[in-house]
Amino acid sequence: MFERKDYSRRPYTPEDKALAIQLRRDHGLPAEEIVAQVGCSLPTARRWLKEAKELGELEKVQVRRRRKDKSETAQD
Repeated sequence: MFERKDYSRRPYTPEDKALAIQLRRDHGLPAEEIVAQVGCSLPTARRWLKEAKELGELEKVQVRRRRKDKSETAQD
């Protein structure tokens, strides 16, 4: 009578989730753009980002620079 559509797709990999988190953390992309890059659904991207935020995975890593002490500054 009617043809059944196949809605199956490959399962998401840990790399897919890591890429989504990296795109938000490093580039500040919104969930809608992450969907286009990763190929996941909007609810999935939002869930991954929410989980990452709760775990503190969206914090950018701050690289601390060594401060010059006064003797080094005087020589410059």
